[in-house]
Amino acid sequence: MLIDSHCHLDFEDFAHDRDEVLKAAQINGVSAFIIPAVCAANFDKIIRLAQLDSSLYYALGLHPCFMDQHQLDFNHLDHVDTLDKFLEHNINSKSLVAIGECGLDFFINEAAHNLEAQELQLLLFKAQLKLAQKYKLPLIIHARKALDRIIYEIKKCKDPSLKGVIHSFSGSMVQMEQVIALGFYCSFGGPITYPRSTKLQQLVKNIPLDKILLESDSPDQLNYSPIYPRQDTRNTPSSIVQVCQTIAAIKEIPFKDIAAQTSFNARCLFGI
Repeated sequence: MLIDSHCHLDFEDFAHDRDEVLKAAQINGVSAFIIPAVCAANFDKIIRLAQLDSSLYYALGLHPCFMDQHQLDFNHLDHVDTLDKFLEHNINSKSLVAIGECGLDFFINEAAHNLEAQELQLLLFKAQLKLAQKYKLPLIIHARKALDRIIYEIKKCKDPSLKGVIHSFSGSMVQMEQVIALGFYCSFGGPITYPRSTKLQQLVKNIPLDKILLESDSPDQLNYSPIYPRQDTRNTPSSIVQVCQTIAAIKEIPFKDIAAQTSFNARCLFGI
């Protein structure tokens, strides 16, 4: 059985057929789904979804690509306070498994060349690092053009109990080794299925199997499947079947062994 460690089933893209998408993935062998929040406005929705199906788990966090929705500035962190209250209220729920999606994105327009925008993202990320320590929850981290800074901030915490996953990992071999040394996992999705993704495939070839998670990141990737060659269909959690097949081919290990180990990894990290 497979575990999709990162899917946004709460998004409106699935509003008309969410049940069918979920059932299709389950038929394809996906036994559990982690749904990370992106902003405080969808916390309630995600919690309600998880209450409807025992295979659904959730994370609560504030995503760096949704800064305009977080009601924060350098003096006020209102939605961080909201996140703190939701975590405190739900900490004993078996469905709450992580803090996320959080992290840094220095690629998006407002942060690419704007140091103040980057500093505001850093303020938000550091606040969520503290919440992870406070509630002893793993982190689901978004890192784009900012992985070195994320590694630095995790190291600066000097807390060996901090753990989590860098989702949709696309860093270098050196960064991968640093992430693993910190006790974190690396998650891979549809982009590794592309023939041109030779860098990612080399990373997957070299990373220890006990440090890999699978993800669909559905419905992201412009709402279409990132799975090669099916670029004209919507991305859903079922896509991790081909992700698993690709990793099996890259590492020359049977599919069932990849499925079993990556699922074990996800259960260890998220306590499910």
